[in-house]
Amino acid sequence: MSVSRVDRALRCGDNPWVDNHALIRLKAFQFPIVKDGLVVGRQAPVNAEVLLRVLAVFSTQPFERIPIPLGTVADIIVRSAILKKISGQQMVDLLLKRLAPVMDEKDVFILDTEIELRLSTVFSADK
Repeated sequence: MSVSRVDRALRCGDNPWVDNHALIRLKAFQFPIVKDGLVVGRQAPVNAEVLLRVLAVFSTQPFERIPIPLGTVADIIVRSAILKKISGQQMVDLLLKRLAPVMDEKDVFILDTEIELRLSTVFSADK
C-alpha cells in the first residue's frame, strides 16, 4: 500500500483537515519470556505441564513445579535458583496469602522476584 493510499485510508470522510492517526509501539520479543516463574490458575487455558515443556525449550534455567491442591491457584512454577534463596513453602505461603485473593482461576501470572540477602558477621576490633 502506497503512502498516499494509507493517508487517504486514515482520513475522516472527505474532509482534508481531519486526520486519524494510529500509533503502534513495538517491543522485541524476549527469550525467555518468563524470568523467575509462573503462577497458574486452576482453569487457566494452559496447564503447568505444557508451560514446563515450553520453558524447557526456551530457557537454559531449570524450573520446578509446586502443585497447589486446593483454591484458585493450581500450580506455581519457580526457577530452581530462586528456591535456593527462599523455600518452596515460603513462596507458596506468600503467593497464596497475597495473590490468590485477587487472582481469577483463568489467570496465569509471570513471577518476577526480588530477593535481598543481608549478610553480616561479628568481628573483633582488636586486630
